[in-house]
Amino acid sequence: MAIQNVLNDVKARVEAASKRYQGIFNTYVDVNRKAFNVVTTKAQTLANTEIGAAKNIYAAARASFDQARKDGLRQVASKPTQYVPNGRDQVVSAYKQTIDLLVKTGTELTDIYSKGYKSILDDVTGKKAKPAAKQRAATRKAPARKTTAKRSTAGKTSAKTASAASS
Repeated sequence: MAIQNVLNDVKARVEAASKRYQGIFNTYVDVNRKAFNVVTTKAQTLANTEIGAAKNIYAAARASFDQARKDGLRQVASKPTQYVPNGRDQVVSAYKQTIDLLVKTGTELTDIYSKGYKSILDDVTGKKAKPAAKQRAATRKAPARKTTAKRSTAGKTSAKTASAASS
C-alpha cells in the first residue's frame, strides 16, 4: 500500500509539473509571437521611411541633373552650388525617424520580454503574478468621501440685516 501512495504522489507531482511547464511553454510562444509582430511592423515602417527618403533624394538629384544638363556646362561651371540637390533635410529627417523607431522598438521588446520573464518565473515558482501598480491602485477601494452637512442659516441674521431691521 505504501508503494501505491508513493506512485500516486509522484503521479500528482508529474501532472502538476506538466501543467506548469505547459503554461510556461505557452507563455514562451505568446511572448515570441508578440515580439515577432512588433519587429515585423516596425521593420515595415522603417523600410517605408527609408524607401520614401531614397525616392525623394533620387527625384531631387534627377531634377538637379536635368536642370544642369539643360543649362549647359558654362552655366554649371559658373554657379555649381545651384545644381547640388537639396537632400540634406530629407536624410536628416529619415535618420531621426529611424532612431526614434529603433528606440520605441527596443522599449516595446524590453517590456514584452520582461513581462514574459516575470510570468514564466511566477509559473516556475508557482506564485500568482502580482498586478501592476496601476492595476492594484484601481482595484483598491476608494476611501469614502466625507460629507459635511451644510450649516443652516435659518434663525441667524447677519449684521447688515440686523441693522436694517432696527432702522
